Amino acid sequence: MQKAIKGFAVVAMLAVPGAGAAQSLGEVCEAVTTFGTGQWVEYGISGQTMGMTSMRYGNIGTEERDGQTHTRYELKLSGAQSMTGQILIAGNGGPWDQENVVEMVLQMPGQPAMTLSGDMLAMARQSNPTPDIVEQCVGAEILGHESITVPAGSWDAVHLRTPDGTEVWASLDVPLGVIKVIPSTGPTMELKAHGSGS
Repeated sequence: MQKAIKGFAVVAMLAVPGAGAAQSLGEVCEAVTTFGTGQWVEYGISGQTMGMTSMRYGNIGTEERDGQTHTRYELKLSGAQSMTGQILIAGNGGPWDQENVVEMVLQMPGQPAMTLSGDMLAMARQSNPTPDIVEQCVGAEILGHESITVPAGSWDAVHLRTPDGTEVWASLDVPLGVIKVIPSTGPTMELKAHGSGS
């Protein structure tokens, strides 16, 4: 699961709308990207899933705190290990930007919501698989342009391979840009659906 999330985040950084050929891969990888308010993406998860069958991210909107704009995301994991949650990120970082998480609320079925703060939030940040995203992104190899079919339909996509062997198919026609991720280890993720109205 962590490898799939890392691959997802790498491509989300690569798939910056308006990132023209004049920009270097390094510039694109360092860009802070997000998807529009109300947009959502849902991925099917297969392989080593730890009981999860799908994962959905949605951009709920922005709010002001201490004079700074923060972005709130919703996360839903479905399957034997279901969970819903919200993540508040300082600035305009995407849902993978764990360094700037200021609030995380998680809820398991039948349990009260739990707000992570202090040491628990710090542990969640440390266990996140994304610290080397920029390094992986900068070293990504473009394998070509391909047509790919996933549950959400057929797409013209850029096929990438990161230094750790994760393969990713990306398209700017989808929020966050990710169509499919096959990590070197861990579960495969494929786009099931996307839309607005999160």
